Amino acid sequence: MALEATNRTAALAGVWSALGMLTVGAYLEREPALAAWQSNLAWAAFCGIFLFVPGLYLVIGRNTGAFSPSWILSSEERPRFKIAAMRMLAWFVSAGGVLALVSLLQGIASH
Repeated sequence: MALEATNRTAALAGVWSALGMLTVGAYLEREPALAAWQSNLAWAAFCGIFLFVPGLYLVIGRNTGAFSPSWILSSEERPRFKIAAMRMLAWFVSAGGVLALVSLLQGIASH
């Protein structure tokens, strides 16, 4: 079964990205004595595992295809771009929602 990018997979990718960001951020806060290259390596791994791979497979999708530079003028490319843009919006909104919820819970727990 081939994995196809949908709004649901994009939202799940947003949750995955947010949880990964929180995990890497917490790890780097807990380990302040890391060398610069180790910290950079942790962020590079985060970007690959939690942003690029899910973004490519779960948000943009392998079936979307390339867009021409004049996609705005093409009546057949505009609907495909709108679908991809809505999935990107679902990705960002779900990631932002998870981060906002965790931030709110951390604020409540600290009081």
